Amino acid sequence: MRQIEEQLRSSGNDYWATQVGILTREVMAWLAHADRKPDEAAALMRAAADEEDAIEKLPATPGPIVPAREQLGYLLLDQNRPGPALKEFETALANAPGRRGALQGAAHAAELSGRK
Repeated sequence: MRQIEEQLRSSGNDYWATQVGILTREVMAWLAHADRKPDEAAALMRAAADEEDAIEKLPATPGPIVPAREQLGYLLLDQNRPGPALKEFETALANAPGRRGALQGAAHAAELSGRK
């Protein structure tokens, strides 16, 4: 993936290079999570989410299948951190209202943290 990102960047296609970079950080975050490195996993996913939130989507392109911010919420839930997860799901819903995955994640995080 890094090779693809570099090829895109060197050909002047910065938008798609950035998208591949975000996907790379998402994969690295889940790998760190699987390797029981929760702080590294959360930091990588947060970096991916922050970058994804900061870029403007091209008009003719679809959004991400599962936004990085929503993935961060699920990662934090899996780390048994429902309070911070709820905050990330709320941010994901502010960015993309009505997303089913984010709504379900937010409901689960709220339930686990004792909120309604």
